[in-house]
Amino acid sequence: MSQFHEGEIAVQTQAGVRKEAESISHVINPLIQPKAEEFLAVRRMAIASTIDARGRCWASLLTGKVGFMEVVGETEIVITLDLISGDRFYNNLAHNPNLGLLTIDFLRRRRLRLNGIATLQGNNKIHLKTRQVFFNCPKYITQRDFESQIGDRSGFNSAVSFALNPINKIGLLKQIPFLLPAIIPKKEQMHPIAVVILVLFG
Repeated sequence: MSQFHEGEIAVQTQAGVRKEAESISHVINPLIQPKAEEFLAVRRMAIASTIDARGRCWASLLTGKVGFMEVVGETEIVITLDLISGDRFYNNLAHNPNLGLLTIDFLRRRRLRLNGIATLQGNNKIHLKTRQVFFNCPKYITQRDFESQIGDRSGFNSAVSFALNPINKIGLLKQIPFLLPAIIPKKEQMHPIAVVILVLFG
C-alpha cells in the first residue's frame, strides 16, 4: 500500500516521477526521528491545516517561542499556541481532530511535514499523535528570514474571505509566500484528513 494519497499519486503520475516518488516513500512513517526532533526544537512558526464542520479546509499560522513544539514521545508532540484572535483552529479541531502541520526553515530551505490526531489540552495547548512525519524537498522554497521577525501577535485579528482582496493581491505581486491547505477524503470513514500544501511565489 502506497504512503501517498490519491492526489499525490495523480500529480506524480502527471509529472512522470511516480516510480521515483515511490522509491523514497519509506521515509514517511509515524516516528519522530532525532533529526526531526532537532528541527522542531528551534522552530518559531508552523502552518496548521484543519477542517471545519462544513468540510472546508483552513490554514492557521502557529507561532511561539523557540521550543513551542515539544517532542514528548516517539510519536507525540505538545504544542503551546499563540493564535490570532478569532482564528478557527480550536473550533475546527473540536469538530475534526485530524491535523496537518508544515514547519519551514526558510533561511536554510528545509521543511518538515507532520500529519496526525490532535487533542485539545486547555486553552493554549494541543497534544499531537503523529501518523506521518517526513522532510520535503526544498526545491520550491525561496530563501527568506521570517522567524527572526516574529513578535507579539496579541493585537492582531483574523480575517475571513472567500476571494483575494486588494491586500492579498499586493502580497502576491511582492512575492510573499502564500500557504494553502488541502484535504484527502478518507473513503472508509467519509471524512477528510488534513494535509498542508505549500505554494510559494518567487
